[in-house]
Amino acid sequence: MQIGCFWSHTFLQDRIRPSDSVFDIGMNYGGFSLVVAPFCHRVVGYEPNIYWNNKRPALPANVTIVNKAVAAKAGILTFYAAKNGGASSTLHRAFADPDSSVYTVEAITLSDVFATEPSGRVGLLKIDIEGEEVELLQSAPDELLLRVAQISVEFEEFHDEVAICTVIRRMKGLGFWVVKFSWRNYGDVLFVNQKLEKLSATEKMILAVYYKYCRGLFRMGRRTIVMRRLSAGLENLRSWTHKAPPVGSG
Repeated sequence: MQIGCFWSHTFLQDRIRPSDSVFDIGMNYGGFSLVVAPFCHRVVGYEPNIYWNNKRPALPANVTIVNKAVAAKAGILTFYAAKNGGASSTLHRAFADPDSSVYTVEAITLSDVFATEPSGRVGLLKIDIEGEEVELLQSAPDELLLRVAQISVEFEEFHDEVAICTVIRRMKGLGFWVVKFSWRNYGDVLFVNQKLEKLSATEKMILAVYYKYCRGLFRMGRRTIVMRRLSAGLENLRSWTHKAPPVGSG
């Protein structure tokens, strides 16, 4: 089993088929699209932030960019764009950075997104839209979600946990197996459609136990090493400062 990961999005890399389409909702500069493009037929990325229109790095030929937001309701909505294309750009004023640029964008629904792939399987749906994730999944029709083999979602820390758990229960009821890779929040959640991609008990154990916790421990260990090195560096700097002769002496 090959597992892919880009920032807060973990997915089953070897379950993406060469004939699959992938939807990257909340594309930002296109890093996730760049990672998954070699494994699928096409990637369609949705990003309303105009900052990236002329600053996005070159992407593979099978990646299409749509400059629209994806939301629970379609329409012309207010968008709060974080400075320098920041990932905290959002449709929600309550979650926006104080110094965000404000302008209107066209928003479409998940049904509109799937209209570009009117039938058949969708290999992977990635959702990272800074506060709109819960409402988007709550409003999505069952028949659309059931066409998706994998859904990777970054639920924001400001989301209500009860609302997130309601979404998770719904997805389980539709036949998705759910694994939360993030330890302290719901920042990296993967839904796997068991009707399209059946996982064995061993594979589930690897994902839910070994991969999640070993990766987490590795990250914690790496942070500890970095902090120790930083502390040692600061201590050396203090020692050098105390021993150094005064400026102009000698």
